[in-house]
Amino acid sequence: MHTCPVPVSTLKAWLKESATTVPGYTHLLLESSATAPADLAAQLRPYFESAHTDARRFFHEYAKIDLHPDSLGSSSTCQYPTSLPQKARHGIFGEVFAGLVVEAYQAQHEKHSWSVPVFLFRHHDDAGKYLFFLARDPSRTRQLWGRLGDDFIGVGFDSDKNIERIIVGESKYRGSLSKLSVEDLLLGSRETAKTGGMPLRGKDGIWRAFEEAPTVPEGLLQLQAILIEREPIKYANAILSLDKILAINPSHTVPRTDLVVFSGGSPSKRKPGETFVRSDTLPSEYQAGRELYVVEAFLEKGGDLIKQVYDTLWSGVTNG
Repeated sequence: MHTCPVPVSTLKAWLKESATTVPGYTHLLLESSATAPADLAAQLRPYFESAHTDARRFFHEYAKIDLHPDSLGSSSTCQYPTSLPQKARHGIFGEVFAGLVVEAYQAQHEKHSWSVPVFLFRHHDDAGKYLFFLARDPSRTRQLWGRLGDDFIGVGFDSDKNIERIIVGESKYRGSLSKLSVEDLLLGSRETAKTGGMPLRGKDGIWRAFEEAPTVPEGLLQLQAILIEREPIKYANAILSLDKILAINPSHTVPRTDLVVFSGGSPSKRKPGETFVRSDTLPSEYQAGRELYVVEAFLEKGGDLIKQVYDTLWSGVTNG
């Protein structure tokens, strides 16, 4: 389970924040600060270890990788998530970063209180297959297929630990963010342009995905299964409330907030404070009709940070 508290003081030293909130829409801009801690990766590491603990346990059992401290041999050189290829690590960094942001900045800018009981990384089926073969043949490296489903799911609890609302969304990390790349992600990939008109868009845009998405995502079923397996007593009320929410004819409905988190390097032409998504009013292209939360995070040397974090997870510990 995910139990590590958010390193608030680290985030304040690392990221300068600017937020705009209007009815139904919150936009948060985060920019790397010149005062970022020299040991930033070390300060972030406990949160990332916590985020990956469930999947690490799951994948190591699946691939029969022995994590006992006294274990020797080739299996100890193959670890989740350290052994994943670079592109996959960038992707899961973005998803953990979404949780970090949602949990850290809610008190300042969001009227809701969000929690992440567990990250759903164990449902990245191709990661399990990749580690199974890599543990037995270190030459079996390749790129991974992405995890199906929503990138991120968080929940809002009431005082009795019933789930009273959810936040669901997409998190995208890019080595260098640009206005064009953000637009393509939101609106869909560009296809053959109309003569003298705007380019056609594919059906893979985030706005369209939100519009077509049900209020209740499949990820809630995955979340419930993990809660039943790992913490059935602690989360008994949450499990029961999910039964009511997930039923075909639900006896309980929950409001949903849609989340988009973009993180990555800032292009040289971008000015401090500039955003690539409109911040002062709800973007007109967003038509899902729910609350929307957009985060743009421009991270200096983000690729180096990801490498430092993921290269050192459970550093010196083999039974994580």
